[in-house]
Amino acid sequence: MNIKFYNSELPSKYSNLIVKDIQDRWIVRDNECFYYLGHSERKTDSWIWLIAKAIFTLGIYTCCSSNFTQKFSKAWAGKKKEVIVYGNAFLSLKIDADNGDIEAQKKISLKYFLDKQHQKAFEYISKAAESKDKEALFSIASYYEAGVGVSQSFEEAAKYHLLSATQGFRRAQIRLSLMYIEGRGVTASRSEAAKWLKLSSEHSDENPAVSFLNQNDPQEEVIKLYKDLANEGHAGSQFEIGYCYDTGLGVEQSENDAIDWYTKAATNGHLDSQITLAKYYNLRNGELSIKWLTKAASQGDTLSQHELGMHYLNGNGVEKSDAEAEKWFLEAANKDHPDSQYELGLMLQSKEEFKNAIVWFEKASNRHDEAKYELACCYLEGRGTEQSNIEAEKCFEELSCSSFIDVATGTRVNYELAKLYSTRNEEKFDQKAAQLFEAAADARHIESQFEIGYLYLKGKGVEKSDKKAFTWFEIAARNGHLHAQYLTGLCFLEGTGVEQSDENAKYWFEIAADNGDEESKEALKLLQEKTE
Repeated sequence: MNIKFYNSELPSKYSNLIVKDIQDRWIVRDNECFYYLGHSERKTDSWIWLIAKAIFTLGIYTCCSSNFTQKFSKAWAGKKKEVIVYGNAFLSLKIDADNGDIEAQKKISLKYFLDKQHQKAFEYISKAAESKDKEALFSIASYYEAGVGVSQSFEEAAKYHLLSATQGFRRAQIRLSLMYIEGRGVTASRSEAAKWLKLSSEHSDENPAVSFLNQNDPQEEVIKLYKDLANEGHAGSQFEIGYCYDTGLGVEQSENDAIDWYTKAATNGHLDSQITLAKYYNLRNGELSIKWLTKAASQGDTLSQHELGMHYLNGNGVEKSDAEAEKWFLEAANKDHPDSQYELGLMLQSKEEFKNAIVWFEKASNRHDEAKYELACCYLEGRGTEQSNIEAEKCFEELSCSSFIDVATGTRVNYELAKLYSTRNEEKFDQKAAQLFEAAADARHIESQFEIGYLYLKGKGVEKSDKKAFTWFEIAARNGHLHAQYLTGLCFLEGTGVEQSDENAKYWFEIAADNGDEESKEALKLLQEKTE
């Protein structure tokens, strides 16, 4: 495929664009994007220019320039050429929003709101709300409640909060209960307020419902209502009161009271309370921590299942059990938890169940760098799959571009990828290999220190340099690399890249020989004969 751009040059970071990406029309990278217009065998650009003009008359001209027509025509000339127009992410978002994409409408509304274009923000969130999207309905209610982008109306706010709250949107349930407490837009009703507060506290997420209260909200009234519900035995409300004592929200902070209410809620099966107690007791009481973690895991909480698996894997707070660890990892892995998929793959691999292991490495690989590294090694060594340098190289290349890869994994990736490039026997790949070996060598990877030394010795992928070769051999030798120890001795013996010295040669041959290197043993014999 021949890709051409209206601004004539494709930045190197976009060089890996593929047809699969282009089918999605917009390709966004680092807040920039390209829009795919199509392809044709016609040499004229008239009809495609009309398409482009239609796209860019939507009110945004961020990607256009005075010579746009000329550059676009140049890009379009020729047969079967893919035409892509450069823009920015805001442009792509607005086009998608105008074409009815709900998520785009919500995002563009937020963008306008942050830019203080409140009427525009209200316009786009209203479009999203037409589909009864619960978040959009809540946002419209908030606009009416605050009188932002639209005339203030508590009645309209209550109407939209109700539509959102009925769909289970927690923040809308909280706001609606507050409106019933204060009689704003609705007839004041303690029973209706209690109803929506009760529903709001039955959700399970990282934030307690009371954390959504604003400074000007009637906190005392809300907390009193929660206390009444908690005393009636409602688990969600017991958790909320525990949080109030935990944080000092509306009450005097008390760790003992917080734990007491959390325990009541947890005993009543409240998942967030069980998770909270497991964390609280983690460094205080291992037995209680495991108790509540097990209850949370048994209720299906993915993170608790993974954490419990790690406890059993390492024997932390429980008797070590691979069977229990595998059981809990499998529970979480089946819910697409990448860390559990990776750990499960490792466990299966240790039992030489390679085909099953590679399944989990593949599932985790798009979100877990270590899993992708293991997958690459499986392809490299033919573990659980047919050996394939091509697939291994592909995985390593993807890893090398990862923004989240840690230094240790990145160094191993550079080394493995350099080895694969070295097998290509092409100058450009030799140069790439040398760059990667040197990067890994600088990161103190011992094998890479030896390999880059060898490349400098042979002049492969780098300009030949005996001095640099010796420098890297000696560094690798001091780090314990056996063959580097022998070659360092040989460099001293022959004066390669360093001043000749039988004494230093003997020193390194003896170290290598003591480590079992046969060549060094022979070299010592020859050196001894030389001195006799």
